[in-house]
Amino acid sequence: MMTQKRELLVVVKRGVRADVSERTGPPFEGNDIRQWADSMTWPEIRQKCIDFLSDLEDDELDEYFSEYFSESDTRVEIDE
Repeated sequence: MMTQKRELLVVVKRGVRADVSERTGPPFEGNDIRQWADSMTWPEIRQKCIDFLSDLEDDELDEYFSEYFSESDTRVEIDE
């Protein structure tokens, strides 16, 4: 059986008063995919941003995510 890859197209509709004019810069700060992805295909972006995680060992994953999460992050239990 041949596995088919599927993609999802999301259509977003904005309200009547939405400001959709072109801006000179991104509306948010940080790592803007438009700055580094330029002519990359979706599979290339996926490998760079998502799939590479499966190639990392546990200690490498801990190091990678420690940049985003700290030991002191609070967690909320569902039962609370």
